[in-house]
Amino acid sequence: IKAHNISYINPYSSRRIEQLSFNVNSGESLVIIDKMGSGKSLLVDILCGFVQLTQGYINYNGIPLQGYPISQLRTYFSLVRDTELFTG
Repeated sequence: IKAHNISYINPYSSRRIEQLSFNVNSGESLVIIDKMGSGKSLLVDILCGFVQLTQGYINYNGIPLQGYPISQLRTYFSLVRDTELFTG
């Protein structure tokens, strides 16, 4: 996955991500951990193609995100939402 300068800004909501870039190479995993309201779920929505970027691009194996059916993108991701997963 290559995400370059991605932004999603919704003028009708506080949900936003601004100018985020990262690479995840083949065989690697991406773990997103942060405080509540920081955009973790929004990033997953973007990576799965549920919302459209307002800036930047995402490629999977060199192919633009828009080139994949949503059903195929969903097979690439797992999501754990558990506030008790890491305690202490």
